[in-house]
Amino acid sequence: MESISVEKYLENVEPSSMIALMKVFKDCIFPLGGATNCPFQDAIKARSLLFAHGSKPFWDNPIFWYSLSSAILELGDTEIFEINTLAGYYSKYVLSSDNPLPNLYSSYIAISSLKGTWGILFDMDGIGLIGGSKTFIDNIRKYFPEIDDQFANLLIDWKNNDYVADNKWLPNTLIHIYGEVKGKALLEEARKMNVYFDLMYD
Repeated sequence: MESISVEKYLENVEPSSMIALMKVFKDCIFPLGGATNCPFQDAIKARSLLFAHGSKPFWDNPIFWYSLSSAILELGDTEIFEINTLAGYYSKYVLSSDNPLPNLYSSYIAISSLKGTWGILFDMDGIGLIGGSKTFIDNIRKYFPEIDDQFANLLIDWKNNDYVADNKWLPNTLIHIYGEVKGKALLEEARKMNVYFDLMYD
């Protein structure tokens, strides 16, 4: 893996000089339930949550990394950026069918295309976000249909750990990521499991 400077990184992105990752996400270090309830940029149409804990963590499944590698290559991307959003270093990874993506999961690590057409962002609490085109997400889903089970896994973890979310952030976040119909359905699942409640506040 070739380490590069921020300046060199900026030379490889679009002339607007916007960092590729910020074309996918509004905040590089996203505190869900905090400052960034709607973390994706509007241009990113297909979105999903990832969850790293519980009995079936995505990052420990080699099929996830295979599906991600395949989806990236099907877009024609052969180079990606691995970004430590906390420490501020950037590395370029060359991808091919003979050199697939390794397990890159770690807190505050992001992965993105050079042009910012898709990206993945992990925080310190095991929550991740992935977004890109519909084709990109569908190609991941083709080999890793469990991408649609990630919020359910999160709910189970919340239940097991007696965590309860409230309407200060969860409804907006789910609708932002999954759309209004699916977002509201997931919110109702959380309510049925008693890990969500409507907080009354002025």
